[in-house]
Amino acid sequence: MKGTAVASKIRFSKSDALILILCVVLIANLLVMYLPHIREYARRATCSSRMSDLARGLSGFHEANSRFPSAARWQLDGVPELDYYNPEAPWPGAWPNITAIHPGRDYDTSYENWAAEVLPYVVDGDGFETGDFDKLVSDEANVQFRLQRVEVMVCPTDDFNNPQNHFIRSLTKGGTTEHSRGNFAINGGTQRDCQIPGQPADPCPNGFFFEYDPHTGDFAWWGNGVAGINKSFACDQIARGLSKTVLLEEVRAGIDPIDPRGVWSLGQIGASITWGHGINGDAGAPNCQHDRSDDVAGCGKLTDKIGRQRLHDERMGCCWYCQGNVQATARSMHPGGVQIAMVDGAVRFITNNVSADLWHIMHSREASSTRKD
Repeated sequence: MKGTAVASKIRFSKSDALILILCVVLIANLLVMYLPHIREYARRATCSSRMSDLARGLSGFHEANSRFPSAARWQLDGVPELDYYNPEAPWPGAWPNITAIHPGRDYDTSYENWAAEVLPYVVDGDGFETGDFDKLVSDEANVQFRLQRVEVMVCPTDDFNNPQNHFIRSLTKGGTTEHSRGNFAINGGTQRDCQIPGQPADPCPNGFFFEYDPHTGDFAWWGNGVAGINKSFACDQIARGLSKTVLLEEVRAGIDPIDPRGVWSLGQIGASITWGHGINGDAGAPNCQHDRSDDVAGCGKLTDKIGRQRLHDERMGCCWYCQGNVQATARSMHPGGVQIAMVDGAVRFITNNVSADLWHIMHSREASSTRKD
């Protein structure tokens, strides 16, 4: 009929309405169940992308300099010789005389680290404040450098990496410095915490190397990784192969302002360097839950402040009676494992239950037990 509109009406029975409600409830429950996984997947993808960017930056640095950067540059101006090198000291005194160079003792020796050298290859010039590398990281001239939150150094899964949880570093000479957090560290190696070759009564295979020139005060300290203190390596020195050797890995931001772990601008073990976490120690796996797994300066004060139980529950155990920075493993807040970047740039996810032997080998640039330094 002309001018007549025919309207169709949809009618729901009570059973249809009940089915619709049940479907909505089911979808809502599925969203509640899987939304955290979707969110973590997105965060992990961001973390992986940023790690890949850093690996490319390291590759660019290598192309420009024919080597990777050292893990950190330390200088010993004003440090009495026996406070950092005493070859006659018995074990364990033979290794703290090297690792005594850390933020918790009498001297400040940290200048630029690998991140400071590589970030200009990764971040646009307007987005990164470079530091004054003629001065200590703790110097007043480097305040803006060490306080900046560099997004490429942040893994969004880590809730502790936030501007309210900067690392507050106490200096023995007085005062404090403040540092923004970071979630990526260079592979310093999985070597033992003793100096090769050891002593007749206590040999030290698979330990670290230390070289010192008493005339100039120059020194270098390194293990089986891809970077050492005042020591750098090139691709042709990575005998195990670029696709089989770890270049970078995740670390967690410290869970309290006095926790020194996860600090991108600070060239210290645990801050931006992993070290000594292979088959020989008590941190021989990613996210190791051993209560004393990370040996970092200041853990005693941290333990007194928040307690061993909290550190255990957070999977951030550290040695409360150790004095130096000598051991730190890879850590993340991803369920089940950590992400690593190989020297060839490939990013992989490694589960927490990886074989300790494999974890150790993956971090060694050596093709066999024979050192080629």
